[in-house]
Amino acid sequence: MMLKILLMASLVVYLLLVRLLRYRRLRELERRYQADTKLTPIEAQRIAQVAIQYETPFTLELGVQSALFKTYGIPSIAKLLLSTNQMSSLGNLGRRTADTTAIIGTFLCAPLDGYVKHATNDGEGDPRAAIAIARLNWIHGHYNISNDDYLYTLSLFIFEAIRWTERYEWRPLSGIEKLAVFETWVEVGKRMGIEDIPVSYHEFYDWAHNYEEMNMVPSEDSHVLGNTTLDLLLHGFPETLGIRSFLKRVYICLLDERLRIALKFPVQPSWLKSLVQTVLHARAAFVRHGCLPRWRPSLHVPIDVPPTLPGKTPRIPFLHREAHPWYYPEPRGLEYLSEQVKLKLGAEPSLYPGPTWKSQGYRLEEIGPVRYENEGHEEVMKEAERILGRPIVGRWSLKARCPF
Repeated sequence: MMLKILLMASLVVYLLLVRLLRYRRLRELERRYQADTKLTPIEAQRIAQVAIQYETPFTLELGVQSALFKTYGIPSIAKLLLSTNQMSSLGNLGRRTADTTAIIGTFLCAPLDGYVKHATNDGEGDPRAAIAIARLNWIHGHYNISNDDYLYTLSLFIFEAIRWTERYEWRPLSGIEKLAVFETWVEVGKRMGIEDIPVSYHEFYDWAHNYEEMNMVPSEDSHVLGNTTLDLLLHGFPETLGIRSFLKRVYICLLDERLRIALKFPVQPSWLKSLVQTVLHARAAFVRHGCLPRWRPSLHVPIDVPPTLPGKTPRIPFLHREAHPWYYPEPRGLEYLSEQVKLKLGAEPSLYPGPTWKSQGYRLEEIGPVRYENEGHEEVMKEAERILGRPIVGRWSLKARCPF
């Protein structure tokens, strides 16, 4: 009896503690800023980083994935993506997905202005965001991309992330958080050279909605891209008992109707849609009432990269392993033992992290299709210095690379 009372009391105390701490960051933010506060790009990025890394990482990440997926519904974008040959096979798509994660993850977590509190005396700071954007610009320069397609893609990174959070997270983003996400991505868009970006949140939302209504129509290219991407996302799940097929249907349930039609995906039964919605809403309620706030950031790429050994080229590792383990370090310790067990149980040996998957990490100036890996480095650094407004020195400069 006493044990039961103690357990009940402990549960009550825990739930009260969750309630006390769960909204702490939001309350602190609302004390500092009004919903209509004019934010600098750096202030906006710092506010957005709290939401991305601590408050709502699950749905904001799904929103970014949804944004990338939703671009496939525009025939002009789908045709261009297929023409690059980077989306036509699981191998190429896996590399492109990893590179996209590296670039976006870098300029979202690294300071856009390149300044950090713990910068070394040589003025190194952290120029990674500028280098990531410069490399993205260099890669895009090889393709004929319309400004409207750039604008629409930029809008998706803003509004899809916010939409997913409003629908499926433990709380929606506040007004100042939405503004911060908007201002952060607008600043990225400006540094990419995108023209005619709408100046307000609602103006950009209306523009994107109208563009989508006029341009998102069914096409075979969109269908091929959608299927190939889902195959990659579900690559690690078994086909036995129809598991992979079922998960594909679950993902289709999460698409809005216009996109589903554009991708030529089949209509899903209402019971499955209801089940998916119920699971996501149950997860949101559990996080809101039963989980303490995160105390460590959710990251794909590290904020602080450990020092590199002498004679080695500084590189950036992935913190999470994807279906194709690009840039993920070779397992050690308990993770190594776990991987050996998986291999014994039939895991695909070719998907084991190692040199084939660049387990040593990535250099931002090398990101992109394999054929461009050793090209454009000087141009990228010059563009990054222009974006940053000062020379790039230290371990992310070209001079820091080991020649051997």
